[in-house]
Amino acid sequence: MFQDGQIIKLKPHVTVLSEIVVSDFASNLMSHTYEKAIKNSDFKNYQKAFYRQITTNNDIATEAQEIFYTIESDNGGIMRNRIDEARYAQKKRKDSTELVFHYTNASAMTLGSHIYSEIPAAKKEVLLPLMP
Repeated sequence: MFQDGQIIKLKPHVTVLSEIVVSDFASNLMSHTYEKAIKNSDFKNYQKAFYRQITTNNDIATEAQEIFYTIESDNGGIMRNRIDEARYAQKKRKDSTELVFHYTNASAMTLGSHIYSEIPAAKKEVLLPLMP
C-alpha cells in the first residue's frame, strides 16, 4: 500500500520502432475493382432465389407463402426476376389443421394476370377470373 504524498520515480525507457510506410492500397483496390466492373459490364448473372413468409396470429401460424424466383442481374443490380413457382395456404381456424384456401402453382395465376404479363390486356384471352 502507498501512503499519501509518497513519490515513486521511474526510469524512462526508449523504444525505437521501425518506420511505417503508408501505401495507396485502398485507392488501388477501388481503381482495380472499378476497372473490372466496367470491363465486365455486359456480363449477366442468373441465380435462383427463395422467399418464405409465414403469418402468425397469437403465436400460431395461419398463412404460409413460398416463392421460387429466377433472377437476372448485372453489375448494376437486379434487372428482372421471374416467378418459377409459388405456393400459398391459409388455415381455416387457428386451432385447426384444415386449410380453407391453398394453391400450389401460383406462378401460373400471377403470370396470367395482366399486371405481371408483358402482353397488353386487350390482346389476351381471359384465362383467369383475376383478369379484368
